[in-house]
Amino acid sequence: MINRQELLSLQHQRLILVSPHASYFGYPTTYWASNNSEDPWHSCLQCFISLVCPNIKISSSGSNNVTALYCWVYGFYPRDVEVKWIKNETDEIYLEESAEILPNPDGTYQIRVSVEVTPEEGATYSCHVDHSSLENPLVVPFDSHTLQYHVSLVSTPTPKVPQYSIIVYVDGVQYGRYNSDIHCAQALTPSLQALHDHLDTQTNFAKAYELWQKHKLNFLIGYFNTTKGDGHIHVYQRKVACELHDDGTIDGYQEIAFDGKEFLVFDKERVVYVPATHEDVMVSQLWNKRYDSTNNKVFVEIDCIEHLKLYLPYISVELMKKVTPKVKVSSSESESGTKLHCWVYGFYPRDVEVKWIKNGRDEIYSEESAEILPNPDGTYQIRVSVEVTPEEGATYSCHVDHSSLEKAKVVPFESNKRNPLDIIIPVGVALLLLLIALAVYIEYRKRRTKDPNGSHKHVVSTDTAALWKGHDKQMKRGFFLLKLESVTEI
Repeated sequence: MINRQELLSLQHQRLILVSPHASYFGYPTTYWASNNSEDPWHSCLQCFISLVCPNIKISSSGSNNVTALYCWVYGFYPRDVEVKWIKNETDEIYLEESAEILPNPDGTYQIRVSVEVTPEEGATYSCHVDHSSLENPLVVPFDSHTLQYHVSLVSTPTPKVPQYSIIVYVDGVQYGRYNSDIHCAQALTPSLQALHDHLDTQTNFAKAYELWQKHKLNFLIGYFNTTKGDGHIHVYQRKVACELHDDGTIDGYQEIAFDGKEFLVFDKERVVYVPATHEDVMVSQLWNKRYDSTNNKVFVEIDCIEHLKLYLPYISVELMKKVTPKVKVSSSESESGTKLHCWVYGFYPRDVEVKWIKNGRDEIYSEESAEILPNPDGTYQIRVSVEVTPEEGATYSCHVDHSSLEKAKVVPFESNKRNPLDIIIPVGVALLLLLIALAVYIEYRKRRTKDPNGSHKHVVSTDTAALWKGHDKQMKRGFFLLKLESVTEI
């Protein structure tokens, strides 16, 4: 809540509050106060007061096996804010000294909260910030993070494939995209969709970037003496990435590929592109003469890092989310043997290792590449298949390793396991047919008679013949067949 003293301080003022997050959420950044000196309290109630979301930066310093963690929260309004460090997502780290909330020249506030920790294997640390401008607390983990932009440009329009696309990854998880079909930057998670102004800026940048990359694609097509038309399709790819380490240091790189072959790597210290192989020396020299790489260094070290810092508070909960995979194994017959299938599904995050093991130690390599696919609920799935020739006594099992598991999950394939119905049904049918045949034979024996000349006749009554006729078809299928004539001389 805004108190009387704060409102009085707004008298005769026009405060301009500059905060990137304010405009992203659609909050005005201009604060007006009344010039009515007779009743400042009443007049200030009539002014328009906005909420300004906090910015957060994490850093650290270390000495003598002790690490100091700093959480700097700044640019927020009103003054009241709660900032705390959390260990392993649940345990609050209490401060030895109180942190003071300080005013900024633009009317916003800042606070710096620091704690000292002794790093432990597997322990995680995160700064939690709660403020009245936020629907939910912001959580910023202390860790290394990576932001990647994957750019693709196809020389010729291809059905169902965008000619130009950019995919954005944070720590290997896809969070944004732009392509020539939708013509706008899209956030793929609800938490980032609130950054309206940022997405508009990214849309404009992506459109301009497309023109620059088309020019470079045409240069490469000419250099490699290939043609754009006559059905030839060429692909230009660029990967741009920056890394923010837990000690506050940064890093980054850029790689360029043509038709699936990487040929240039950006050296941001020398601000030049270097050849990926000896064959690419000439094209790297021409590239560096033709294109100024200064902007690439600026983007990797400044723009990319700022974007990463912007995204992390809003997606940190999703980055820490872990969902355990479910596993199902099955088999199918093929011309050359048996195919074993391991379907792993419903896991998060995306990275997973799935492999088939024979006899508990020998990995079976698959000739088919397995693709990790997204599910509608945000989890992932993958199906890994191998072809084997079953051997007597051999065992097969699917091994799944995922960050949500303390140890790898092992699911054996039970090759001898059969459905009880597969045995019960055939045996039951055979017994039924045997009983029918036995009944017919007994009936036949009862009705056997002897003629006056001493010869024996087998006389089958009409009822018996009908009985035989009704079961003739079933007996042919299941067991054996007795052929009887109406009267047979013996």
